[in-house]
Amino acid sequence: MPSGRAAGVAVLVGLVAVAAPVTAAVRNVPTLDALAANGGDAMEDLRDHLGELDYSANTVWTDVRTVRMLETYQRPFFGGDPVWTGKAEKLTNESDPQPGDAVLLYSAYDDTCYHCRIQIFKWLDANPIPDNWELVYRSEAGTVEFYRVT
Repeated sequence: MPSGRAAGVAVLVGLVAVAAPVTAAVRNVPTLDALAANGGDAMEDLRDHLGELDYSANTVWTDVRTVRMLETYQRPFFGGDPVWTGKAEKLTNESDPQPGDAVLLYSAYDDTCYHCRIQIFKWLDANPIPDNWELVYRSEAGTVEFYRVT
């Protein structure tokens, strides 16, 4: 059984290990534009806009990070039936969006989601936006661009 002193040292080490990331988060959270409390509601606005259009796509192509959360933004905030539809797929250099599909660029031109930007930047570098992509929605800050493939 550990002594009281050893247990105290273990607790102190644990507190120090947790204190640094918590302190950094507390300092940065109020300044992160991606958080809804600070105006980061572009995906919610996209959901509302597409819901008003009763939008439907065969497939919605997006980066590997955004594809995992897309279904969340197809439904109302408190759940329920989707307000717009489209099967989410990862956009890669092998992807071939077809008419009836859509493409969602999230944080392609800013650092709202650094990892999303890195993924989509690589794709955009190799694949300029084609003429048959029609811009359906662009968020006020440009964090979200949603295209219909025609």
